[in-house]
Amino acid sequence: MIKKLFVSLMICQGFIFTQESIKAEGTITYVTTDQVYSDIGLNKGAAVGDTLTVLRRGQELGLIHITSIANKSSVSESLVPISQFQLGDRVVLEKINNMILPPKKEIVSQKPKPAKPAKRSPWRQSGNISARYMSTQYSDKPTKNRSIGMVNYRLRSSGFLKPQLWVYGRSDLLSGDFNLYQARLTLGQSNGKFFMQAGRVFSPALSGLGATDGLVVSSTFKKEITLGVLGGYLPAQQNMDFSKDVLKTGGFIHYKKQTKNMRINGSAAFAQQKFKGKTDREFLYWSWRSDYKKSLSLAINQTLDLYSTQSIGDRKSLTPTSNQISIRFRPTNGLSLYSRYSGRRQVVYFESVQTLPDSLFQDELRSGWYNAFNWSSDGFGNIQIGLNLRSQISFDRPASVIVFGYQTPNKKNKRSYRFKTNFIRNDLLTGIRAVLGVDQSLNRNVSLYADADFYSYGYGNKSSDFFQSRFSGGFNWRVHKRIQFSTNIDYLKDKSYTNLFIYAGLNYRF
Repeated sequence: MIKKLFVSLMICQGFIFTQESIKAEGTITYVTTDQVYSDIGLNKGAAVGDTLTVLRRGQELGLIHITSIANKSSVSESLVPISQFQLGDRVVLEKINNMILPPKKEIVSQKPKPAKPAKRSPWRQSGNISARYMSTQYSDKPTKNRSIGMVNYRLRSSGFLKPQLWVYGRSDLLSGDFNLYQARLTLGQSNGKFFMQAGRVFSPALSGLGATDGLVVSSTFKKEITLGVLGGYLPAQQNMDFSKDVLKTGGFIHYKKQTKNMRINGSAAFAQQKFKGKTDREFLYWSWRSDYKKSLSLAINQTLDLYSTQSIGDRKSLTPTSNQISIRFRPTNGLSLYSRYSGRRQVVYFESVQTLPDSLFQDELRSGWYNAFNWSSDGFGNIQIGLNLRSQISFDRPASVIVFGYQTPNKKNKRSYRFKTNFIRNDLLTGIRAVLGVDQSLNRNVSLYADADFYSYGYGNKSSDFFQSRFSGGFNWRVHKRIQFSTNIDYLKDKSYTNLFIYAGLNYRF
């Protein structure tokens, strides 16, 4: 039925709708407790509000939603539990721009009849439906099989209030369990006098408040200042299911201004969470971002928890629980220098979760400093060097991750090679990891890839107590312009066990 509806929308009184596809790929560069960073930015056609698909070795892990974007990077919120993602996971942007082609003009020799104006439907729909099968065979445990179905559907209208509907959910086809990760209706435009969202709401000004199932109403004045309020429930944090346990209310203000050389975005929001009528958490979130031309970017955000009725240890009144400042400098095309500092403390919930001070409570600041160097050129390829330091008072030494990666350019043979190595050291272990990969496009519809992953690690300062190797390969085949098939085989060998992972998926876009 969906296909019939789509065809009826595509052909209306002689008008034909065509689709221009935008596709870009990147990787996850950093993951926090509530945000995902990737190297897909404005230069690849992305925009705030776009959805990225996260994959690992061909398997789709879930969707993330862009909340903030720069020329070569973006920050996103996850629509699924964020613990599923890790550094290096592949992210894919796929967008369809609908265009209207007018009907061909006919050459008439005499007395042409006046043509009736063609009627165009204001509705547009897009999305995809997929099914995938996964089998993991263990040497020391029974085989585990899973079959997952997914639907991602959007319906838009250019009519009155420009309504939009977005539904995204996944189901375990073997057990019948279904998780609805997104269901949202919007009316109006985000920069207009009236804008309303109902469902799992989203707004750049609310990115620090976490997901909310409820209602957001906002209004923009003079195209620069937006005021809004929200009310609803906090989704269950383990699986992002709808839950009525925690009630959330709040408000926000957002400011943006753009001149010839400068672009500024700032926001501040307040939220209160109540569990069974009692205050569970109260906090403020503010952010500021300024971009000078395309060469310099500065971003700051902070979350402040409010303890209005009682103090917790050293926490009194307003206490920062999350801080982040980042700067990116692009001295020339292809060269980027990036530095980011972040600090976090454990969030205290007074009612919904027992996190009040006890023998396991950690009230210390956990800070991290991440630096990256990225250089790319059409002839040489792409080089990435990164250093991440994370410290805690209870640790004798800071945890560190050093990253080096290189990818060759895609030559005429449509083949590129990848190499990435990580050095990891923390309070528990020390390890070295190296990944070699190759991507090969056979034609417009078929591509192959293969990876070899070697990981040597040990406890304390030793890095060679254990050795783990992984070999994986797969291919993607665009069977039809709307149908894609992908498969992957992954073999893991450790000293004491082996795993074999097999994945196959079919995806239909409309």
